[in-house]
Parts: sequence; structure tokens; C-alpha cells
Amino acid sequence: DWWSEGEHGRLVEGIEQGGGALDVVKLAGIVGSRSPQQVERHVQLYVVALQHRQQLARALGAGEVKSLTLADMYASLGLGQNWLEHHIKQHALGQQHHHLQQQQQQQ
Repeated sequence: DWWSEGEHGRLVEGIEQGGGALDVVKLAGIVGSRSPQQVERHVQLYVVALQHRQQLARALGAGEVKSLTLADMYASLGLGQNWLEHHIKQHALGQQHHHLQQQQQQQ
């Protein structure tokens, strides 16, 4: 199940505010739209992606990587193209819904 950028951002903020503590029940409350199990799975994927990016940054002599955007996380996990396609479809559906609402209001 794909996460939204807002959900991911709230999760990352929750992790940072907790000093890195990973209380998934508390984090689920911060995210607001995901169960503790879904939060736990996302955190696991996030940690793997973050570690991968940190290793890559060290190998390239780049600056320290402290957090990842949702797009960067999915790209690090090799899911970037799938997420991008999903994101584009969701955007298109949202545009279609908005267009239909406008048509209904004009009638």
C-alpha cells in the first residue's frame, strides 16, 4: 500500500521529535491514517533506505544524509518507477474527480 507524501512527512517528523525512538503506536497516532503495523513496516523500509543512502553518501564523500523524502525512499528501495506511476495515476484521478465536480456544479 503506497503512502502519501503527507503521511511519510508526519512519520519522519514523529521519528525526529522522538529522538529516534520508534514507538509505532505513538507514531501511528502522529501519522493519523495508518495502523501501528503499517507504520512498523514503513519504518523498517525507511531505515533500510536511509542506511543505503548513507552508505552511498559516504562512498561518494557527500554530506551526511539524515532523512529521506518519500520519493527518495522508494527510489533507494528500487520502487521509484512503481511509485511514480501510482502517483501519476492518483493525480490524474484527482483531476478527473475535480473536473466532474465542476461539471455537476455548472448543471
